[in-house]
Amino acid sequence: MEKQKKYQMTKEQYNEVVKKLDELDAMSRRAIKSNESLIKVIHDLIHVRDNVQIVECTDKTSCFVEIGDHVTYIYDGETEAMTSKLVTVDGNPHKGTVSVLSPLGGAIHKRRVGEEVSYQAANGIEVVKILGVKKVNNELTAAPQKTLR
Repeated sequence: MEKQKKYQMTKEQYNEVVKKLDELDAMSRRAIKSNESLIKVIHDLIHVRDNVQIVECTDKTSCFVEIGDHVTYIYDGETEAMTSKLVTVDGNPHKGTVSVLSPLGGAIHKRRVGEEVSYQAANGIEVVKILGVKKVNNELTAAPQKTLR
């Protein structure tokens, strides 16, 4: 059996090796955590891809966000989409509504599916992408849609 090579170094050199090893260990742990986050995002997107219903607007207004519509949107950098009903006043995010008078509601009102819009929120500029619009079920605002998938 071959003998292990012994290294000779000063205490300072040894401390430097230990410090570098600790730094590399911390870097590898951060990389692992980052990979886990990336894997979660990939799985979430696969779930969206596998459960999407793509619709095509059949007229110029059917994909615009109007008051009363249920709007699905996602914040920039997030992986989970939200759905809220656009109302005139008294929006309450905890009840699934957003007022057209609020910064978010004003930003998405009259916008189309697929658009990214930014607005001034209390904590800075927010960006959301409109993923879908479910029209209210009445003849004034009902949207004719053709399912593609």
